Amino acid sequence: TAFAMRRKGELQWAADSFNTQVGEADSRGVESELIGNILPSWQIKFAHAFLQTKIKRDQDNEGNQLPLAPKHHLSLWNNVELFKNYEASLGLVQTAKRFNNNANEAEFGSLTRMDAGINYSKSGTRASLFCENITDRKYFLNAWDQVNAVLGARRSLSLQLSYEI
Repeated sequence: TAFAMRRKGELQWAADSFNTQVGEADSRGVESELIGNILPSWQIKFAHAFLQTKIKRDQDNEGNQLPLAPKHHLSLWNNVELFKNYEASLGLVQTAKRFNNNANEAEFGSLTRMDAGINYSKSGTRASLFCENITDRKYFLNAWDQVNAVLGARRSLSLQLSYEI
């Protein structure tokens, strides 16, 4: 899927720690996904997003990239049916480097995170246990300026239960 967007008057985080209005910003890119089976019980899914952003018509930051917009975002997932009603998944999620603000002052490095899950489903009942960031890798999710940043989630477990009526 290809896309192109032009946004006008959008608020973005600026270098001076305040929101500032961008005159105009363009975003365009392509998203693709490939799904296939290695074995009848083993499915692999690969997804890639390519994104180009550019600030236009802005007094201070014209020509810069939009903040927190990586050029590449990749994911690779393995889903395996272990036995009847049980499925396990293991995935890698990779985000390319990105800038922290409109001035493109600081750059977050690329990051790769590993996630996994196990699912049980039978007769409309589903239970899923999911672990995000298995390796407990430290990474930056967002930043306000050169000094203040938000860390991404540490290793976390979540349990989801659902029932179809």
